[in-house]
Amino acid sequence: GSRRADVLHLLRDLPESYSMRAAHSLAYRVLATAAKAPDGNPDGPDMLELRIGKLVAIGATVGALRLVNAVNARAVSDNLAATAVRAYFRKGDFVKGCALVRGFEGGYTEVFWQQALIVCQVSQDERDQAAFSLDLLREQGITVSPAFAAAALSASEGSAIDIGLPEFASPPDEM
Repeated sequence: GSRRADVLHLLRDLPESYSMRAAHSLAYRVLATAAKAPDGNPDGPDMLELRIGKLVAIGATVGALRLVNAVNARAVSDNLAATAVRAYFRKGDFVKGCALVRGFEGGYTEVFWQQALIVCQVSQDERDQAAFSLDLLREQGITVSPAFAAAALSASEGSAIDIGLPEFASPPDEM
């Protein structure tokens, strides 16, 4: 009987880290359990996308991917596909993540997809192509995080990844 707007607000406000295991377990169950979506205006944020994104954020990539795989659609939104790619990358499953990236039909105009393509090129030992893709990002004036640029450059050169960010910088994400 909850209002859709209230549920969306509560989901958005769920923390992304928990000091108590029981709280993490409860958040996981709330996000991963099948439930009928509350009635309300279906326009606006997608509840499924929000749940999957929160599962990835709390480190529950298996649960996030289970929800992604349960989507009964021939095509999923760009945001849902990007969330699935992030989940696979965070889990370390570059084969499945890169299969989604390679199969993405929306084009690689957004920075996320261009970065994901570089991650796939590095993971598939296409170092020259990854270095070229990184150069293209710079030439186009597209700004990526210093952590990503440093990691991609090191990996494309075959070196160990050394990000070397100052202490106050935000931690790198799965990209």
